Amino acid sequence: MSDGFVYTEYGRYFEQEEKRQKSVDKKFKVLKILVLALSAFLILDVVLYAVVFPCFSPAHVVFSGLETISSNDVLRDSGMDFTTSWISFDRKEFAARLASNPALDADSLVVEKKFPDQVLVHVSERMPVVVSLMNLDGRTRTVQIDKNGVVFSSAGFHNNGAVPLVTGLELEKVTEGFHIAPAYKPLLDQIVVLAENNPAYFSALSEIHVQPLASGSYELVMYPIHSRTRIITDRSLSEETLRYMLVVLDVIDSVDTDVEEVDMRYGSISYKWAGKSVSLEDIRE
Repeated sequence: MSDGFVYTEYGRYFEQEEKRQKSVDKKFKVLKILVLALSAFLILDVVLYAVVFPCFSPAHVVFSGLETISSNDVLRDSGMDFTTSWISFDRKEFAARLASNPALDADSLVVEKKFPDQVLVHVSERMPVVVSLMNLDGRTRTVQIDKNGVVFSSAGFHNNGAVPLVTGLELEKVTEGFHIAPAYKPLLDQIVVLAENNPAYFSALSEIHVQPLASGSYELVMYPIHSRTRIITDRSLSEETLRYMLVVLDVIDSVDTDVEEVDMRYGSISYKWAGKSVSLEDIRE
């Protein structure tokens, strides 16, 4: 009888232990499921906030390459709707609008969409080699011209004297974004060379005026800053011409400060004073 009793007690113990273990295993499985569900929820939440939601938020435009022009001005001038979500933002349309901005160098323009919400824009500003004047709607305004002859206007441009003022380019026939007349392209090329080699010469001039000729060519009339004497030359603008001009001005200023005009065309030098033209040799005598 005692052996049977012991067996029965052990049997009950193992049955209870087995039930307890099953209960623990069941709770562990439930806990594991809850942890996995919570982890999945957190991952989904991160994906939604870090990836999905930004794609459907307004595109964030980031510029590089601009120096004097405000990116806000560029965005405003583009006329794009920047409330549009990044995923539906039209990159090609935006690039086309930026390329049509006369103040930007379209050849340097790169526009790309970066996941999840950025639009990256790299573009350089047009660099002026000449400042000029344009009459628009009865008002005179300052414009710039780049080395290719493209007319543009940049609100952020400040001339430090290294970019010459050139007038008489017949800009009333063109608008911003268009090229000046091809006849004046050689003059721009000469100015570019001077700017690269010795831009200090331009600081001695207040204005270079282009005087058209009946033949279709042109002459140059230069107005020095520290002299009332204007200089007339042919269409050749070089470092040698400007250096010689300064020497002639020094000679004239030391002899007669009332000289109105110096003519350096045709390989000789003459001057005009009170409506009378004489040669440089006459001044020296």
